[in-house]
Amino acid sequence: MMTDLLSRVGSELSERKALASSLAAMTAIGIWLLIAHACRSSQSAPVLGKETFACTSCNQSAEMEIDAAFVRDKPTECPQCGKETAWVQVNCPHCRQVFPYGLLLQQGSDRAAWKCPKCDTRILNPAKTFICTSCDQTAELKTGGTSVRDKPRKCPHCGKNAAWEQVTCPKCQQRFAFGKLQRQGSDRFPSKCPKCGATAISPARGETTR
Repeated sequence: MMTDLLSRVGSELSERKALASSLAAMTAIGIWLLIAHACRSSQSAPVLGKETFACTSCNQSAEMEIDAAFVRDKPTECPQCGKETAWVQVNCPHCRQVFPYGLLLQQGSDRAAWKCPKCDTRILNPAKTFICTSCDQTAELKTGGTSVRDKPRKCPHCGKNAAWEQVTCPKCQQRFAFGKLQRQGSDRFPSKCPKCGATAISPARGETTR
């Protein structure tokens, strides 16, 4: 009788120890997953470079960084007044008037008909610097409203469809074509500079995660 009782107590203790070990293992895994998620969340979005923004609330301009989720047709938070009314700045090529991109959007969806609010000159979106992967030359090209960063443009020097928006690594200052980032895969977070290996880099903004 006593032997059976001791045997049962020993069995229960073994089961409890096994259960405690399982719970400890599950807790450790859970903590590890939380830490991994926090680390990933803290990473900077792939950098797309810097743009000059003009605010329609306080009328001040500021150079701000943009990431992969940036949409030109939507305002962002102004660092001066804190309101979500800062638009990418546009410069009229004729009268040099500076104004927010939002003023163009107010003229309707037909972007070909957009005009400067001061001199009435037809306006295109601001030009960006492109670098060709065929001839290695750079050129300023007007992106227009239908520009897609992930697609090359026609190079004005060699005529090939191999001109990508230029990227500058903020760490080593190496300049290269956005297409080199795109070839690293669809997940832009691990995008690396082809020269120094700095991670999470993309056009315009110039930030790295390390």
